[in-house]
Amino acid sequence: MEKKANSEPDVAITYAPEVLAEAQGFDGPATKRLLRKLDWHLIPFMSLIYLPGVNYYITQWYRKSECGFRMALFFSAATLAGAFGGILARGIAEMHGVGGLSAWSWIFILEGLLSIIVSFTAYWAIYDYPATATFLTTKERIEVERRLDEDHGHLSNDFDVKYVWQAIKDWKIYIHMMICNAGFCPIYSFALFSPTIIRNMGYTANDAQLMSVPPYVFACFFTIAGSWFGDRYRRRGVFLLGFQVLAIVGFALLASTSNPTIQYTGLVLAASESTRKYPWASPGMAATLVEV
Repeated sequence: MEKKANSEPDVAITYAPEVLAEAQGFDGPATKRLLRKLDWHLIPFMSLIYLPGVNYYITQWYRKSECGFRMALFFSAATLAGAFGGILARGIAEMHGVGGLSAWSWIFILEGLLSIIVSFTAYWAIYDYPATATFLTTKERIEVERRLDEDHGHLSNDFDVKYVWQAIKDWKIYIHMMICNAGFCPIYSFALFSPTIIRNMGYTANDAQLMSVPPYVFACFFTIAGSWFGDRYRRRGVFLLGFQVLAIVGFALLASTSNPTIQYTGLVLAASESTRKYPWASPGMAATLVEV
């Protein structure tokens, strides 16, 4: 992204996962084998580029004290997707047998198709840098660039291999990696296993899809609110610690009792922390490359 300053590669990265998700909906054995090979080789690569790319893009438009809230808005979309995904999955389950396809196939087809349609707008809606944004007046572009220069300092925007090696030798990069990896474990565990946990509380599979919605809504609210207050008071650590305490209490309730009401309360509390680490850690990184 830094070396090739135009939107086409970024749009392709956005579009490709939706194509794979769409294709997952077709049932043929040969198709499934091909898709499994593509999934193993392509999806990890695209995920590695996509999330850091979003964070990099945000830092090109906002000061570091403003990035946390914007990153939280992006990551909270994942929690909202989880919420609406449960509702949609419950409704699409009624399409079982339509067109000779299973209900799970229709989930991939319809949700993947929606993502593909929306991703087409990225080519026209996303601008590379403030200097190329046609929706800003000349005066506004100058002001945006002045604010960024004032906040970022004199950082190079030119790509050079030496900056890559400097980043590799920077210990803060590895701390950032550990924080994000630690955060992704509960995020994906929660996404994958919350319907199963709810089903084990005694709910049917379809009801479990609906009951998975409130924890995601709760997580979305806390992600946005915590990041807004963190940017507002420039004290992100204390909010993160508070959410960690909520998560510890939530997981403890899940593990220590078989009462469905208490377990569900624990699930909601555990969800509040699941998406908080990444928006907290990313604004602390350098905006572009390294200081020269």
